[in-house]
Amino acid sequence: MIGQGVTAALAARDALRSTNGYDSHNFGTGVRRIERAARECTYNDFLKCQPLPFKGTEGV
Repeated sequence: MIGQGVTAALAARDALRSTNGYDSHNFGTGVRRIERAARECTYNDFLKCQPLPFKGTEGV
């Protein structure tokens, strides 16, 4: 009896996940959003953001 409930709960979760999961990129609208590819960030790109200078020898 418990096994049937677990099986039903897992099936319901899988059905919901396939239609509006974090990895389906549709947010329940039915339209799949376009996800941009991650861009490489080089050390020079990081320096262009002008990070605050680090002062001291302590760790984080």
